[in-house]
Amino acid sequence: DSSGWSWRLALDHQFTPDVMAYVSWNHSLKSGGFPLVTTGNLPGYAPEKLDAYELGLKTEFLNGRVRINAAAFLYKFKDIQVTRVTTGGNVVANAAEATMKGIDIDLDISPTPYFNVYAAFGYLDGKYDDYQTAVYYIPRQPAPAGGAATLADQDASGNRTIFSPEMSATVGASYAVPTSIGKFKLDSFLLFVDKQYVGPSNAFIMPSYSLLNAGLGWTSDDEHFYARVWANNLLDKEYFAHVYESTTGINTIAGTPQTYGVTLGFKY
Repeated sequence: DSSGWSWRLALDHQFTPDVMAYVSWNHSLKSGGFPLVTTGNLPGYAPEKLDAYELGLKTEFLNGRVRINAAAFLYKFKDIQVTRVTTGGNVVANAAEATMKGIDIDLDISPTPYFNVYAAFGYLDGKYDDYQTAVYYIPRQPAPAGGAATLADQDASGNRTIFSPEMSATVGASYAVPTSIGKFKLDSFLLFVDKQYVGPSNAFIMPSYSLLNAGLGWTSDDEHFYARVWANNLLDKEYFAHVYESTTGINTIAGTPQTYGVTLGFKY
């Protein structure tokens, strides 16, 4: 049984027609539950509570051709829900407290109605303030039949939160060309995601990676028909979509290799 209030308090001010600032405080919770992998996982895990504070600025210049948005945030978690992998399945447990803080910056420039450049940058610093019962996966060499790692409760207080890349960024551009048979549009963007820790022990890392995507599209004058030729992971980079710890060791899921294709559509 769990209950609680969610609320949002926010204040914004329009300093000029092109500059607005705001500050907000959001409080909410995520329900607790029971893993039910085995009866030994009872009695369950507690609700996760979050207080999120944000200070932001939204701006527009040169008649809307340049937009810059920025925000700084602070997240305070209590009883944060974390998942660990066991031989019986995924089990959810609570880490006592965690803090995440960072900044987000977005830039959008349209020098002409047909040319657009955009970029985004994020910085994230996440740490466990109090996590004295973190499950550490300790490798065993050689790996016995029962598994490649043993489980041990350790104090992860002060360690970085899992799957929290310190840096992330995107940059892209698009260019449209109107013609007598419709509009053609060339677009491309580059994504970067920094390295991430995959467990509270911070012993194992999911490496950083970059992906380049591109495409060429066509839209009819009446906008009923469209087609697009596209390629994702254009440079065919090898990367991990996911890395996680378990009693069988460190498990990896490969990211999607270079893919390409054609998309056809009709809107009415």
